[in-house]
Amino acid sequence: MKVIQFIKMSVFASVLLSSCKRDGDINPNPDNPNNITLLNSNQWTVVANHIQKKQQGVLGGNFGTAAFSLQKQDELRWFLYFTHMSGFQDPIEILLNNQNVATVNMITGKGDASDFRPIKTIYGADTWETHISFDNSSHINVFKNGQLTDIGYPYRPIKKLQTSEDGLLNNTAHSGTNWVSHYHYGTGQWKNNVFWATQYVSTRHNGKTYVATLLNDGTTGTQGTITVLEESNTPDASNMYLMTNKNEDTIPNAGYILHSVRHNENLYVALNAQWHNKYVVYKINLNNYSVQKVVDETKVENYDNTDPLVRKLPHANYK
Repeated sequence: MKVIQFIKMSVFASVLLSSCKRDGDINPNPDNPNNITLLNSNQWTVVANHIQKKQQGVLGGNFGTAAFSLQKQDELRWFLYFTHMSGFQDPIEILLNNQNVATVNMITGKGDASDFRPIKTIYGADTWETHISFDNSSHINVFKNGQLTDIGYPYRPIKKLQTSEDGLLNNTAHSGTNWVSHYHYGTGQWKNNVFWATQYVSTRHNGKTYVATLLNDGTTGTQGTITVLEESNTPDASNMYLMTNKNEDTIPNAGYILHSVRHNENLYVALNAQWHNKYVVYKINLNNYSVQKVVDETKVENYDNTDPLVRKLPHANYK
């Protein structure tokens, strides 16, 4: 049986690349530049199309995306692949710069699951790529300019790995003591930061690791506390680096964390305020540590963060 599948890609990068516009973008509020206004629209601007034919047997298959993230400061990378019952094929790299110029690269030599490199970052003159095993997401191989490189290992096993502009950021997922570990491409060292949290997201900004934690009040399930933590150079007794509490802010509609993304100095954290049937987004300024609610929308559709692909593969600063 011959199965032909098509993929059409519409790149939507309005927040990360300011030149990529759509009708109904998230724009600064001219009356208050510290606020943003969410305009509802489905009129996206298509800046690139790619159509690819695939011929498969009776098992068929489908296209999937493993990463949508910054490759370097002014360039987005969208990594896609074709999957079928017995493996993975034809990884594709789509690059989008801030002039809306898109380039499609058919990646050769990385067409099977044993050499699948969804994380790619350009740091200085070097290109870093990371292979994540599909069978065991804690197993990674790191390549510098195409050569396998031993980077050692973080203090705790790989659980949730994400990209940063200067390295790799690994997160534990405990309810209690947690570690966020950063491997720096420049120094070649891991730094392991320890803190307490029931749920959290992490990011990098200006060469430091930041964590935003969310704690529910434990009784009514509505009120909560957002805590902003910054890495320090103070080790504890086990030589783990402590994190400094920079701000605590009580919020009325806590729920649980859905997603986060950093844009310049701001970390945006989306919450499912489930007891109020709302989605809420908070903006955390990583320069002054302020916490500000910028979106408060009644739910029209349910979203969650339980997709196993989200936990396994890197997106742009995902939870």
